[in-house]
Amino acid sequence: MGSEFLKDERNPDRLAVFERFERKLRMHGSLAPAALRAAGGVIRGVFSASNILALDRESVRARGAAGAVATQQKARIMRLLHTALDLQAARDCRDGTTRDPDLKKLWEDALKERLAAPGEGADDLFEDKDIPALLAAAAAADPSGAGPIRSLAAELAGLAAAPSHPYLDRRPFYAEEIAWLYNERAMLSLAQGDLYNAATAISLALGANAHIEGDLFHPKRCRLLLNQAFLQIERGQINHTRRCLDDLRQALRRKDMDLVHPGTKEGRLILAIARGYEALCDDLQGLIGPAERGYEEAIGSLEELRQQRGVAIFELHRAALQHQLPGREDLAARAFARAIAAAEFGRHTDIVYRIRIARAEADRLRGTLGPADALAVHQAAREYGEQFEMHRVTVQALGASTQLRLAVGEVEAAAHDCSRALALATRYGMALPRITLRILMGRVLERRGDTENARFLFERAVIAAEAIGYQRAIDRGRAQLMRLKDPPQQR
Repeated sequence: MGSEFLKDERNPDRLAVFERFERKLRMHGSLAPAALRAAGGVIRGVFSASNILALDRESVRARGAAGAVATQQKARIMRLLHTALDLQAARDCRDGTTRDPDLKKLWEDALKERLAAPGEGADDLFEDKDIPALLAAAAAADPSGAGPIRSLAAELAGLAAAPSHPYLDRRPFYAEEIAWLYNERAMLSLAQGDLYNAATAISLALGANAHIEGDLFHPKRCRLLLNQAFLQIERGQINHTRRCLDDLRQALRRKDMDLVHPGTKEGRLILAIARGYEALCDDLQGLIGPAERGYEEAIGSLEELRQQRGVAIFELHRAALQHQLPGREDLAARAFARAIAAAEFGRHTDIVYRIRIARAEADRLRGTLGPADALAVHQAAREYGEQFEMHRVTVQALGASTQLRLAVGEVEAAAHDCSRALALATRYGMALPRITLRILMGRVLERRGDTENARFLFERAVIAAEAIGYQRAIDRGRAQLMRLKDPPQQR
């Protein structure tokens, strides 16, 4: 960047150039890593995923805050990481070498993954040898000393001359902290149902963690693999998830001294969650007996460990399974009650709304809850999902309201709700809801009299379900096709 260019008064970008230069100089100083570490500490404490997912509409309204706190937190984490990566790129360029090649590669790999806006890349804007010339250009460009460039130049001179403290002259985050930040973003994305972002964040977290634990089944890697297993289930990769979970459980049961011991609290927790996900795979593939046994084992272990979120999630799945079985309505009702008690006790607001939706639909079908009351539950859940951008809750609420509206004859309203749910599920990569919503949309089209397109949607849903072994949806889709083939005499 030539000094003549900066001296030219016709150049409208002089101040912007110096501001970018100031940012680079600040990255060379001592306080930048400390400031980023302080921001990371705030994210890890006050703004952790568990605290964010505990918020409800009333608490947010009372604080006068925006509702999309999970989305804001994900953006906050990425800004922190992007700034840290920019900082390290600038400092590495200054130093010319790094004492840790593996860590440097980690930063470089993560840098390649960032989504930088145009003009905000991490390339150095200036070389250190340009600093004196740029400072001289700043002084010459504003000789009166009263303008913004001259005052900025004085501050830049102080920054350039500032010594660097040995303790603070380092990378802002360790590899373990980078892995935690990426995993935190992944957990928020999973809770929202934003599966595309979750996949990217988990992949980056595993890459960062590989510099610490390698490919062994150590605690942090096991937790990341469990998050990845849940993601794979949600994306319809059921058989692959089974193999991964089996590898994880077999590795822990070998009781290798270098791995997580299954007798420790951490080992018991990992095995309990893995068992619950295996039961969920059994449930989705129509293996009722193994699914019930798996849920029982997982919930029992999680209750002993006082892991309320896990208890609530697997009780919800068990309740949904029992609700589908003849004569199990009372068992399902008790499972719903236990699920919502665990979710409310643990302050897991997103799970609370998911349970309320499922329980309201079950009670409506049993005849213990009227359509208007059930619709009010769906409406409250949908408002929460839209305000907080919890897309999983929104999709579930819209799907439930679609079924209710079909039952009471509001076909056009049902079509509107189902279309919105299907669009959200497609946008965020929710493979399993997308299949069931196709079946639901087929029912809507059938009620409209469009049996040809209804049949097409049923067939496509069955094909998609067969491809991943989603037996519950296969049975549902085939039942609809059989009904179209042999319609009842009276509707």
